[in-house]
Amino acid sequence: MSVAEGVDSVAERARRRRPAVVAAAGVGGWIVASAVLNTVFAFVSGLASSGLYDLQYLPWINVVGEVFLVALPVAAVFFLSVWWLSPVTGTQSLRVVITRSALAMGLGVLAQSVIGLVVGGMARILAERSLFGATFPLASIGDVSVWSVQSALSTFIGLLPLGVLAGVLLWIWLRSRGGEVPAAHSDAPGGVV
Repeated sequence: MSVAEGVDSVAERARRRRPAVVAAAGVGGWIVASAVLNTVFAFVSGLASSGLYDLQYLPWINVVGEVFLVALPVAAVFFLSVWWLSPVTGTQSLRVVITRSALAMGLGVLAQSVIGLVVGGMARILAERSLFGATFPLASIGDVSVWSVQSALSTFIGLLPLGVLAGVLLWIWLRSRGGEVPAAHSDAPGGVV
């Protein structure tokens, strides 16, 4: 294989991966934009109701948490899912695309909740100063796990329409380009696995 063929194959793989990257970037971008707007609205309403004297937190910390604990895991797993795990192609039916998009969003929220559980558990342990800082240390970690499950369900319900919309728009884009197969499965016998 010459250098030119290697560069062409890399360029071809990147070109075929682009629709899934755009869909995942749209999902992540929407989550970040939503977090920014929620933070701005909370900050303005806090200023309007109590003024600067009662403002006791930095509102932009919420946005940083949303970016690293929600948007990045959900968007990354959504991308991997619609590109590699259960790829969305232009040749599938709408029912299959909606199912795969819901699966991709569910896996993204599952990754986000596992990360949230680990970070929440570590924060709880650090707040108690040790794993054995209380009589029943696992009870406090259990509270975090119950909160994580509730948070995962509400996040999934809130992000499911976004994931389905991203999957359907990806499907429409791929149909307009001739129903090409994602790069992860382009070498598989018979096309899509």
